[in-house]
Amino acid sequence: MAVAIPYVIAAFAAYSSYSQASAQKNQANYNAAVERNNALISSYQATDAIEKGKLERQNHETKVRAMVGSQEAALAGNGLSLSSGSASNLLSDTEMFGLIDANTITQESKRKSWAYDVEGSNYTAKAGGLENQADAINPMMSGLISGGMSLASSWGSGAIGGAGSGASASASTGGSDWWMGSSNYKASPYGVKL
Repeated sequence: MAVAIPYVIAAFAAYSSYSQASAQKNQANYNAAVERNNALISSYQATDAIEKGKLERQNHETKVRAMVGSQEAALAGNGLSLSSGSASNLLSDTEMFGLIDANTITQESKRKSWAYDVEGSNYTAKAGGLENQADAINPMMSGLISGGMSLASSWGSGAIGGAGSGASASASTGGSDWWMGSSNYKASPYGVKL
């Protein structure tokens, strides 16, 4: 019965290692999915920034046209000619500064969109790294290695009749040099004839 204990311990070690590796793999896959979602959200935000910029520009241009119309009405009401002189310069300046502001609105929305695109690219790259990490985790191999190491440790300590089992190994094989190979060919601890 005592011989079975190292095998049970090895089985538990293998299962524990398998479970831990599975959990790490699942966590890496989950984190990759979160990063992919973040990248998708960033993509939506980039598109939204452009659309908001277009709307803001349209609203601004509408306000500028209304302002120019009010100026024209006020200037004409005072009897000034709108096609020359100070009145014409005032209207041209209003339109020019309105256009500058509209272009600034467009550029700002493009900058915001670009920042979201960069953020999305970073999320995508991080997701790829996490997916590679998950792919590199092999729960089955981890469990086999852990179980094998546990058995090897038990064997080395003599718990299952290995090299460290002392007198019982000597007695059962005919001497203390049982594995070193004397004039008689005897089995080594690895099952190979010397």
